[in-house]
Amino acid sequence: MEQGALARAGQARGPAAIEGRHEARGATTIVTTPVHLGGLGTDRMVLRPLATADATRLLHRAVTMAHPDDTRILDHPEDAARVADLCDGLPLALRTAAVLLAESPHRPLATLAADLADPRTRLAELVYPDRDLRTRLDTGHARLDPAQARLLRLLAHSDEPETTTSALAALCAEPEDVVRDRLTSLLHLIESGTAPDSWRMRALVRLYVRARPGTS
Repeated sequence: MEQGALARAGQARGPAAIEGRHEARGATTIVTTPVHLGGLGTDRMVLRPLATADATRLLHRAVTMAHPDDTRILDHPEDAARVADLCDGLPLALRTAAVLLAESPHRPLATLAADLADPRTRLAELVYPDRDLRTRLDTGHARLDPAQARLLRLLAHSDEPETTTSALAALCAEPEDVVRDRLTSLLHLIESGTAPDSWRMRALVRLYVRARPGTS
C-alpha cells in the first residue's frame, strides 16, 4: 500500500482484530467498531445518533434502494418520524427497520410504528439476519469489567433522563474522578448529557440493559 493511502477495517471486535493491519508506514486505516480499541495510538471519533430528519432520510434511502417506487416514507412523514424516533436515530436500528419495510412492501408504515411502540418487545421487533441490535450491544457489553457493568446498570435504572457523575459516585461510594474515567470508557454505550458532567442513555440501550439477567 502506498504511503498516504486509505484503508478501511469494518466492525472490529477489539484491538486484536486490527493489529498488524497497517500495511505500510504512513497509511491511514479507518476502523468502525462498537468497542474501545485501547492504546493503539488511534484517533477516536464517536458517531452520534441521527436527528429525526436525517434518520427519516436514511429510512427513505434504504427502502428505495430495494424498491425505487416505494413512497411510504414520503407519503407518511409523521409515521416515518415516529419510526425514526423509536429507533433512537441509531443507524443499525434504522436499517433494520428499512429491511423489514422493504421485505413487506405493502405493510403500512403505521403498523411498524405501532409494533415498535411497546418497549417490552421493541428490541425483538428490530431483528433481521445479520442486523440484530442486541447482538451488537452484546459485543460491547461483553468487554465491560464488573465496575463498568455496575455503572451501566445504575444509569439504566435511573428515573432521571440524565445523571451526574457526582450522583453516580455517591451510589458507588467511589471518588468522582474514578467514576468519571469509568463513564468515559462507556461512551460506546452511553452519551454525555446536556448538563455539565452528566450522562444519559439511549432508550434502546436502556431497554437492553434492563432486560439483561440480574439487572432488575
